[in-house]
Amino acid sequence: MKQSGSSVVRLLLLLAVLAVVVCVSYVKVQGSRDFMDQKMPFMKGLLGRFVPAPAEGSPEASAADGSPAAAPAPAVPMTFEKLAADPTAWPRTVRLKKAVQIPAVVGGKEVGKVMVNAGTEVNVARIQNGNVGIEYQGGGAWVKPEETDVMERVRPPAPKSAAPAS
Repeated sequence: MKQSGSSVVRLLLLLAVLAVVVCVSYVKVQGSRDFMDQKMPFMKGLLGRFVPAPAEGSPEASAADGSPAAAPAPAVPMTFEKLAADPTAWPRTVRLKKAVQIPAVVGGKEVGKVMVNAGTEVNVARIQNGNVGIEYQGGGAWVKPEETDVMERVRPPAPKSAAPAS
C-alpha cells in the first residue's frame, strides 16, 4: 500500500516539474512562445503577463509601440553587403517571412526535418555569401535575406559623440 502512495507522489512531482519547465520555456524562449501561442492560444492569456517587455531601443520595442520615430534611422542606408561585413549590426533574431524546413537535432544528431512556419522568430547564427544562417531549436539552415525581416531589424550604428545642442 505504501508503494502506490509513493508512486502517486512521484507522478505528481513529475507533472509539477513538467509544468514549471513549460512555463519557464514560454517566458524565456521566443520560439517556444511562438509555438505555444499558435497551438495553445490560452497560454498567452495565462502566462503572457510574465513575459518581460522588450528592452528600449530593441526592434521588438519599436514594433510594440508602433511608432516609427521610436528607433532613429541610420544616417547611411545599410545594404545587405554592409550588414554581412559588420557582425555588430546583426540582429540577434529575425522573423521568417515564409516557411523553412530545417534539420531536427537531438543530442547533437540530426533525427529528421522540421517545418518552421512563417512568422516564427529564429536566431541569427551568421550572415555571409548573400544568405542568413538561422538557428532554431538546435537545427540550422541558410535562407535568403528576403525570406526574413533581417533588414528591418538591422541595429543602427553606434552614435558618434555629437556636439551638445545649444
